Amino acid sequence: MIKRRAFNPWERSDHPDYDNSFWNEKEYYTGDWANKRPMFTERPDNACCDFKTKQAGLKASHSVVALVSYTGDELLSQGCGTIHEADEQNNITVITSANLIRRPSKNNIAENSLADDLKVVVHAPDYASYEGNICIYDYHYNLLVITFKSDTPLQAARLGTIDDFSKKVDDSVIAPGRYFTKPFDFMVAPGYFRHDRCDYDCKELSGTTCDITRCGDGGPLINLCGEIIGINFYHLDLLTPFLPINVVKKWWKHYKLHRELRHPYLGFDATNFYVADVNLIERVIRNFPNISQGVIVKTVMPESSAHYAGLEQDDIIVRCDGKTVDSFLQERGI
Repeated sequence: MIKRRAFNPWERSDHPDYDNSFWNEKEYYTGDWANKRPMFTERPDNACCDFKTKQAGLKASHSVVALVSYTGDELLSQGCGTIHEADEQNNITVITSANLIRRPSKNNIAENSLADDLKVVVHAPDYASYEGNICIYDYHYNLLVITFKSDTPLQAARLGTIDDFSKKVDDSVIAPGRYFTKPFDFMVAPGYFRHDRCDYDCKELSGTTCDITRCGDGGPLINLCGEIIGINFYHLDLLTPFLPINVVKKWWKHYKLHRELRHPYLGFDATNFYVADVNLIERVIRNFPNISQGVIVKTVMPESSAHYAGLEQDDIIVRCDGKTVDSFLQERGI
């Protein structure tokens, strides 16, 4: 059997140094993307949630939708989404994962291209179903925005914020979802925040231990107050990656203002001090023995603005534009 590397929606460039012999079979998206996905409760950690988890999840349930996509008459994929905006005319905006609309190849590996003859159905919290319109999709962040007009007023999510420096390991978080078949059951997957970065080129991603299934792809991540703090992505890994809501809000605000997609490019790659490899931290503290937080510069792109500003490998950024920088996510927000 030929092993194939899992599709990575955040991969920025080819990585010719990958060694095929070390790929694990469970890392690949196998099987038919159109197959029905199990509910969250089929995962042992989600079967018996405590009341605190249920209470927090229900604070966000009014804004969680189920999504099903079709290519022609053929079922394509399923996922979840968050009602990001809802106006008085019942115009609804949902943010989810772009995996919902990706074209599957012959090997059932999704591609960075739109599937043919697309149709998206939204199963809303009011138990009604609507045909959604694709507003914008972005393969860089793996995000998709769907709009539709509801028959009844729906509530937008309460958006929080997240600081990956002050967020502590083992802080409780919850991944809510809504199943895509009647009666469109609401689901929750409790877990904990982790500082470990998922091994993706998208450095804005963080991870949790929330054990969602594929039908939870694109659904929200919430805190115990029921506030949305991220968008989850399903992946066969020890951690469930999520894109912090800070990044999502900024991305959507920019698109609404300029009607085009742009992504930050500072000309360097960096990592948080507290999650860097110990050998990298050792090199840094040789030069900066009193530093215990900040952003470590890993590489600087030639001829970039960072290069001309004098940034070098193993530099550590602790202030930018007069503001303290504790983390990579904070640095991107300045």
